[in-house]
Amino acid sequence: MHEGLVLADRFELVRKIGQGGMGAVWEGRDTALGRRVAIKTLVVSPTAEAVRRFRGEAQIGAGLSHPGIMVVHDIGQYEQTLYLVMEHLEGRDLKSLLEDGRLPLERTLEIAAELLGALGAAHAQGVVHRDVKPGNVMILNKGGLKILDFGIARFTDATVTGSVVGTPAYMAPEQFTGNTEVDGRCDLYSFGVMLYEMVVGRPPFEGSTLPEFVYAHLQKVPDPPRTVRPELPESLNRLITDLLAKDPAGRPRTAEAALQRITHVRDELRQGPSQTFGQPSPHPRTPPPFAHHLTQAPATPPPVELPFSQPAPPVQSPAYGQAAAYGPSAGWAPTQPPGHQQHVPAQFGHGYAQPYQQPFPGTAGARRSAPYWRRAAAFLIDWFLGFFAVIMFVVVITWNDPAEADLTDSQGGAMILVWAIVYFGYGMMEGLLGFSPGKGLCMLRVVHARTGERLGLVRGVARVFAQIINWWTLLIGFLVPLWDREGQTLADKVCGTRVVQA
Repeated sequence: MHEGLVLADRFELVRKIGQGGMGAVWEGRDTALGRRVAIKTLVVSPTAEAVRRFRGEAQIGAGLSHPGIMVVHDIGQYEQTLYLVMEHLEGRDLKSLLEDGRLPLERTLEIAAELLGALGAAHAQGVVHRDVKPGNVMILNKGGLKILDFGIARFTDATVTGSVVGTPAYMAPEQFTGNTEVDGRCDLYSFGVMLYEMVVGRPPFEGSTLPEFVYAHLQKVPDPPRTVRPELPESLNRLITDLLAKDPAGRPRTAEAALQRITHVRDELRQGPSQTFGQPSPHPRTPPPFAHHLTQAPATPPPVELPFSQPAPPVQSPAYGQAAAYGPSAGWAPTQPPGHQQHVPAQFGHGYAQPYQQPFPGTAGARRSAPYWRRAAAFLIDWFLGFFAVIMFVVVITWNDPAEADLTDSQGGAMILVWAIVYFGYGMMEGLLGFSPGKGLCMLRVVHARTGERLGLVRGVARVFAQIINWWTLLIGFLVPLWDREGQTLADKVCGTRVVQA
């Protein structure tokens, strides 16, 4: 396949984004409807199992209807290559977001609620994902999230031969046994691992080999989150502990039940501390019946075979912390040279682009980007007020001077100092309050580009003085939001800030 190729007389390949051991990803264009799409191709010799999974992903993706699940538009075959046409997403996967640091608790709960809603919709239609992990959760720039890669999902009433599929760091204990009775509680366990990682800052189980993960998930009891973060509500501590129960019967029965408990935790946080903030409870769990033979850590745990593995060069072999089976997160590498900047659909793994993360509705930064005309109006208001203050200062210090007299060096220096004071005042307001006079009148706020929170004094002042960069570019810096997909001026990019609607 090559750029410019049109598949099925409709889908044009624009450029290749990445390629891995079994699949390639292209940015494409739907010529019939004039929209951007993402096209995934199966580049290896299509084995029966690979074809089954590829077509299964299309079938499941097309059959599920929920705002939190990626949409599949079409599937086809070009010569010996299968391809999948999906919606084009722009954002950032949760894995790369967590690599930047632990998220605020309220935002963590927002993401958790969105994710449970999407999982509940899939479970209601009889579909179990079986590979829920941060790399398969995409946080969209426009707000909300999408669950990706149903490539190893199966219908709960399907008949399969026992096999181990998934990502070891996030797999439920019953998955390691090849249990064919897997249901939605398998996804809830993986969700619990993710929630633990988002809250604590690290996964509950860490390892470097598959046998280590097998033993940990089957036998080890993780430290309760409150042993690491004592300030967490006990209700959240209990929920995470229940989600990580070895026996599926000890977990919430459905995603809806878990969502109700998440909602309860959020209500507690809004109401403030209460008696629910008690002492941490370790909640020891009894290992499930199928793990009775593992009473202690084996010196050399028996290997577990993961299906769908394909011979590949070492540089493309996925680590055990990543997907052990075929999927978008299985290790595609960029085909462009280092340093090449391109905007990449977020569903094809992190590492290609890091656009601004639009926080979820309800958090401090969950606001839409500001229209350019309002930003321009706010700037002109601030500039006019500053200019007026400086002119008034000059009038005062030259009141007794002849009308035709020029400013002295000391007067000129004092005028520049007043400009600096005005800018410093604007910076203090934007950093501590979130807005300057002009932005306040235009109903705008300045927030941190990643967290959506207030800037703080230092970053606020730095941003205002960074506006000088916009002047030095002959005002081009102010015009950048007109074509920049992140809607930021050069000063915003330098300082990691963003102007949003109040």
